Amino acid sequence: MARTLSLLREGGLYRLVSLSAPGSHRSRLPSLRASGSPLSSTKAQYIAAQITIAAQITIAAQITIAAQITIAAQITIAAQITIAAQITIAAQITIAAQITIAAQITIAAQITIAS
Repeated sequence: MARTLSLLREGGLYRLVSLSAPGSHRSRLPSLRASGSPLSSTKAQYIAAQITIAAQITIAAQITIAAQITIAAQITIAAQITIAAQITIAAQITIAAQITIAAQITIAAQITIAS
């Protein structure tokens, strides 16, 4: 991704004032000049290193966000599993209640046979 650099010249040195990413898909370092003097190879490498660090920080932030989304999704899945388990338990309680009623019906049939 292309970066837009703002440089400030202090004596014989160039200082990186700001770095922005306008959203371009190209990743080449533009030919930079300040006060009519070209940047030396060392200064250009220094700026390129700062661009690399900034890009890595951006990627790291995106990875962190992705990890948080993954954790949130896992929590949601866990919550759904918990709800499903509670529904299953409730269904088992209902079935158990029906078995008890069926047993009472059987007892009533025995009373009928006895009479």
